[in-house]
Amino acid sequence: MNPKVRQYILAGIFGLMVLYYLGGMLFEQLVQGPLQAARGRTTQLQQNLERRRKELAAARQAAEWLAYWQQQALPPNRELAQSLYQAWLVQLCDEAKLSNRSINVGAPRSPGGQFQVLTFSLRARASLEQLVDFLFGFYRTDLLHQIRTLTVTPLGSAEEFDISMSIEAAMLPEAFGTLTDTEQILREFTARTWRPSRKLAGPSAEAYRQVVVGRNIFRLDPAPDPLDYTFLTSIVESNGQREVSFEVRLTDTRLRLKKGEILELGQFRAIVWEIFDSDVLLQADDGLWLVSLGESISQAAAIPPQF
Repeated sequence: MNPKVRQYILAGIFGLMVLYYLGGMLFEQLVQGPLQAARGRTTQLQQNLERRRKELAAARQAAEWLAYWQQQALPPNRELAQSLYQAWLVQLCDEAKLSNRSINVGAPRSPGGQFQVLTFSLRARASLEQLVDFLFGFYRTDLLHQIRTLTVTPLGSAEEFDISMSIEAAMLPEAFGTLTDTEQILREFTARTWRPSRKLAGPSAEAYRQVVVGRNIFRLDPAPDPLDYTFLTSIVESNGQREVSFEVRLTDTRLRLKKGEILELGQFRAIVWEIFDSDVLLQADDGLWLVSLGESISQAAAIPPQF
């Protein structure tokens, strides 16, 4: 091969290598680099947008909660709020028939933010039924308040109790909107005390009385609960019909029942609603209860109403 041709070929190859190298650098600087930077900025903008969306959603939720709390709070005027709430506590004590009551107003406190908390202390004497009625009325009322402490001390035969509790109620700005007239605020506050809250599971105080009063844990020598000593011992089938046996170990007796028959144990009364292979479904006043073989009735599992 001609030496000059060889030189031209080598020079051409070298030139192509230089052009490839320089082209790669130019592509990296002029195309790839800006493209990666644009992608990075896009990712950052998307992350910022998602963060702002979450912040906006949190702000909206906080605004909704604030509006809800303002519908429950006391008016921002401290003297008026204390007077209204104390009068309501007196009325609640009267309705529950608490005796020897005394209600004291404590120093308000400011946990932070834009709200203040009013503090009250209440002492009275009451039976368990009266205490349940008071607590039911307290938590049934849709106010922004809570019982911080509750002390129940039995007196004598544990049929009457010395009750001591500390109560807090919150004030919020704009809780009563633009209302400034005392009579208007009083009417609005009264309407709020009649509005039912969502704090209670049951609609009436009777269910709570049955549970609390029926099992007075303060009695020195409480009568044994027959539900703790009544066990489901067998499920048999006779003439195409199932029959269950409950063993009442307090009295050493056995109860045999079929579907639709009534089980009565002290104040407890339930219908044998359904009989399964190893379980029995009881229909009581407070709902459906499922008892399995070997369990006592007090160990029964509550069944949701939609069952």
